[in-house]
Amino acid sequence: MRLSCGYSQPQNEDPHAYLYDSWVRSGDRFTVLSVDSWIRIAVGPYLEELYLALFSCEDHGFRLPLSVLSCPNLHTVSLCGDIVVELEQSSAICLPSLKTLQLDIGNVDVNSVGILLSGCPILETLELSFSPTSLGKLCVPSSLKSLKFTVENDIGACLEIDAPGLRYLSLTKITFGDAEAVGNLHNVKEAYLDIFSTPENESVDPLLILLQALSEIKHLVLHCSIAKKRLLGGQPIIDFSKIQFPEFYHLRYLELILPTFDTFLYDVLQKCPMLQALIIQNNKDTSKHEYGLAVKPESVPNCVVSHLTSIHFKGYQGDIPEMEFANYVLQNGLVLKSMIITDFLLEKKEKWKKYRFRENLSNTPKGSTVCQVNFE
Repeated sequence: MRLSCGYSQPQNEDPHAYLYDSWVRSGDRFTVLSVDSWIRIAVGPYLEELYLALFSCEDHGFRLPLSVLSCPNLHTVSLCGDIVVELEQSSAICLPSLKTLQLDIGNVDVNSVGILLSGCPILETLELSFSPTSLGKLCVPSSLKSLKFTVENDIGACLEIDAPGLRYLSLTKITFGDAEAVGNLHNVKEAYLDIFSTPENESVDPLLILLQALSEIKHLVLHCSIAKKRLLGGQPIIDFSKIQFPEFYHLRYLELILPTFDTFLYDVLQKCPMLQALIIQNNKDTSKHEYGLAVKPESVPNCVVSHLTSIHFKGYQGDIPEMEFANYVLQNGLVLKSMIITDFLLEKKEKWKKYRFRENLSNTPKGSTVCQVNFE
């Protein structure tokens, strides 16, 4: 067992109390009672920051005393490990000063988290990472400036969000029940999105609902492997133009994590006129994929001609559409400075594709005289 716990009693007119870093690596009952006692001692008007990490070899977790959730001056809470948060009513929750909340606590009921958040009226930074026991709906405070929400299992969570001051957003295995679930997100500048659908919302495209609300975004990482099947009802080619994929007039950085390379990228370039950096990452799903005919824009996208300076292929598989797309960008990219190709996902018998790809790019006329093509 390793246990470290510190608490300091305020000594001046500006009191400050801390309960910081506890690690428990056994199910010893004495340890549980000791931690509970220390927390109850620290609870009160002088407690401003609470950092608690508990790890047990037993299945049961440590139940957080409800008195912690009514400290009037508590502005930072971080809970990690085998900590149980079970709440049935919001009347016991009152955290009027809380601005930062971090929860990484394993299995949890989404409704309990929602009750906790309902008592945090000025919360600005929220980081959630847990495994829901069932699919539930979570409404986050409108005061948020940064939100990172990661679901650790395949159950997912249904999110409602309306946060006009939000600037950073990261969502993993999250869905939305309807279009009204997404409100003011016009100030978000950076986002990581891994959104999926559930049988309950087949008439709603949660990914597009969210993307349409992020019109001012500048930095976007989009994980498409889960969303892909939902976008076109199982069809192999994503045609964003048919489903009104939104335009991002301010987007500078775009990273797409795909199940395999897809020809919809031509349309993506058309929808991002100010794009400067593009990363295309294959997520190593090497299953066979049937490609449709690539529909190239009638005119070269504005970003390719005047803004796109770098492009990075990760997880290249040596397919013809990949080669054609690389050639297209090289030929039309007037300001392109670098093209990097890394992590060739090829079987030994297909190594010839790598050399064919190298030779093809070397012989491709380049629109930019300063562009460097590197293989790593």
